[in-house]
Amino acid sequence: MMSSPWASLIICILYVVIVEWALPRYMDKRKPLEFRSVIVIYNFAMVLLSGYIFVEVFNHILVSFVTQNSVCSERLMRYVNI
Repeated sequence: MMSSPWASLIICILYVVIVEWALPRYMDKRKPLEFRSVIVIYNFAMVLLSGYIFVEVFNHILVSFVTQNSVCSERLMRYVNI
């Protein structure tokens, strides 16, 4: 494909024609999709995932700091084993 620039040039021109001319004409008579509920669920899942990641990173930093000072408790060892 890279032996000549023509294939890449044709693909780029075809892309521009489809995006700027064909798709707008095709989508002209269609109503917009409603994704509000999907976006709310996705955002809520991202908040939960971010909270979980924060807790795990905070626990890791805490364990690293405490074990560096040679203070090991049963609760701390539980974090280390995770």
